[in-house]
Amino acid sequence: MKQWQFKHVVAITAIASGIVALAMMVVGMAAVKFDFAAFEDPSAYVSIGSEAGRLVSLSMVMDMFGYYLLLLPTAIFLGDYLKPRNPQWMQLFTFSGLAYIIIGAAGAATLAATWPFLINLYEQGQQRETIDLIFKTVTTVVYGGLWNTLEMNLAGVWWLGIGLLLVREQRVLGSATIVLGIAAFLDAAGNILGMPALASSGLTFYLFFGPVWAIWIGILAARGFNVRWKLSFGGQVTAIPGV
Repeated sequence: MKQWQFKHVVAITAIASGIVALAMMVVGMAAVKFDFAAFEDPSAYVSIGSEAGRLVSLSMVMDMFGYYLLLLPTAIFLGDYLKPRNPQWMQLFTFSGLAYIIIGAAGAATLAATWPFLINLYEQGQQRETIDLIFKTVTTVVYGGLWNTLEMNLAGVWWLGIGLLLVREQRVLGSATIVLGIAAFLDAAGNILGMPALASSGLTFYLFFGPVWAIWIGILAARGFNVRWKLSFGGQVTAIPGV
């Protein structure tokens, strides 16, 4: 593919990533009837019933694409775009970004396959204590292991790294990317150190700002990623084309 064609792919997939990720949260909340307390404790989903279980499964498929797989072109594009700035470091940052995407998608796919199956068995009343234990174990492996510990450290390396390189020429986007990386590290650190409040603060920022960042990248890619952004003293963000 020609470079300009790939930029269009990046634009479409990045914007779609943000939209699907935000929609995923709505579908996930709908599964628990917009009970935020239940949404924060997915280990309790086993008792929500098969109908709600289908919504939860759908939300995990959307998560797999929204927060992860649709970002693959973006990770490759940013790797190529920033590589001339620092080739060796960009290899590390791009690898971390791709690893974050693959590990995160694998976790979402695992839950999309196992959750509805276990929810259906639980609803049928068969060995509920055993099913509940299996459900919580699978959920802990994905949430506590793959997602909020392993992948968030990789995401932190990716976003913080590319943010430090982006900030030199696109100050607002670069700074926002650095903050996103710090939020990922806070989530991981909170889980490793057993500090739920710290983990929750980082995770909440990531969940809501991650999709916004993806849409932002998609818009810039659609414009050729040839725009430098600056923040004026009046608080307005303006673009300088062709810089």
